[in-house]
Amino acid sequence: MFKITINFKGKDRVIQFSTWVNGEIEKVVKEGAGSIQLLANLIFFGLIQGEKLRSKYFANEDIGFDCFDWIDEQEGGLKSKIVEDIQELYVKHNNINVPKEEPEKNLKATTPKKI
Repeated sequence: MFKITINFKGKDRVIQFSTWVNGEIEKVVKEGAGSIQLLANLIFFGLIQGEKLRSKYFANEDIGFDCFDWIDEQEGGLKSKIVEDIQELYVKHNNINVPKEEPEKNLKATTPKKI
């Protein structure tokens, strides 16, 4: 899995991408999220995965990751180097860790032999 360490509210935190993160991002996309909301959720779910907080997330506990504010605090905001690095890592994760569809094989139907 792909990881990056960021400073989030004065603490070093790990963002880690996984299939679970991809699944949560798919839900956000289906809800019709805009690009900024999508980016904040990408960071949010990456932090949950990286900090091993999925059980707290599923229990609806307050995790305290306001990713919108964190993006604003970065020098350059959406265009900051760290935000761009996170996006690049997510793209890299999806290009390497997600299985590609195999080309269709020429399969021929067969009939069972009668004995």
